[in-house]
Amino acid sequence: MRIRTPADIAWAVREARMVERLTQADLADTIGVSRAWVIRLERGAPGIQLGKTLWAMQSLGLHTTVRFSQLGEPRDLETTDGFSRLGELRDLDPWS
Repeated sequence: MRIRTPADIAWAVREARMVERLTQADLADTIGVSRAWVIRLERGAPGIQLGKTLWAMQSLGLHTTVRFSQLGEPRDLETTDGFSRLGELRDLDPWS
C-alpha cells in the first residue's frame, strides 16, 4: 500500500487493529498511550507524533519502507547488508 496522507496511515492502523481483534484500549495499553490518542491516530488527525505512530504500526505488524527516487526508478535507502545509503543523499542538490 502506498502511504500518501495521514488518512492512509489511519486506515492501515485501524484495519490491522481490527484484524488482530484488538480494541483501541488494547492498542493504547500495548504502546503506552491513551485511547484518545489511538482514536486521533485512526482519524488521521494532524499533529500525531511520528515515533508513536511508527510504534503503533510495528506493534500491529505493519512495516514501512522509505524509497528515494531522483528522476528514475525508486530505490531503497538501505542496502542488503543493512547499512544506510543516506550518506549518498548529502551530495544531492534538491534545488538543481
